[in-house]
Amino acid sequence: MKKIAVILERGRKLSFASAKKWPGFSRSGKDAAEARVRLAAYATRFASALQGTNLDFPKALKAEDFKIVFEVNGGTATDFGVPGMAWPDDEQLPDTAEAQRWLAILDAAWKAFDQAAQAAQGKQLTQGPRGGGRSLDRMSDHVREAEQGYMVSLGGKLSPLAKADWGLQREEVRAAFIEAMNGNLPRIGPRGGKRWPARYFIRRSVWHLLDHAWELEDRSLDQGLKIEA
Repeated sequence: MKKIAVILERGRKLSFASAKKWPGFSRSGKDAAEARVRLAAYATRFASALQGTNLDFPKALKAEDFKIVFEVNGGTATDFGVPGMAWPDDEQLPDTAEAQRWLAILDAAWKAFDQAAQAAQGKQLTQGPRGGGRSLDRMSDHVREAEQGYMVSLGGKLSPLAKADWGLQREEVRAAFIEAMNGNLPRIGPRGGKRWPARYFIRRSVWHLLDHAWELEDRSLDQGLKIEA
């Protein structure tokens, strides 16, 4: 099997390994080696999230199946636990085939989160060692509100109705993402701030959706899974 290209985001405390051609497939570790091991451990779950698409992703991987093709210096977001750095080719617009892949992955991530949230309904969620951990409702609110922030960072604008209707919000986010992929959204904000490129937006959005979907699965007591440190 051809090795999967990985971008390594190296922080002081954490490093992220992210599959270059599979936006959102990212895991962190204390160093590059641990990040790759954790990425491999989540391959089955990422493949499961893509069920129902026409995308062919390996269901089982080992750390050796990944090849680090580029490294970027991380920042405070990296050490906080977020893949937060731009990549060299982020400003490049995708071709039609790549854009369709991204949309399929984004749709699959929304579906995966919805399924995890539905499965967690009525279940007691485990708490962290200090009693932390959002409730299901708070988790859903957090993911929805984060998506609103991502939309602004992309350069889009939600309608007032969409802020109260997650289904409509997703439709508008999807439409704005398509505009960004076509180069139709301004790259600079009204106050001079740089907008997120479409490539970073899709990586961050899919990673966040799946990260919390998997957290909900892990925190459901009858799942028998351990929370990732």
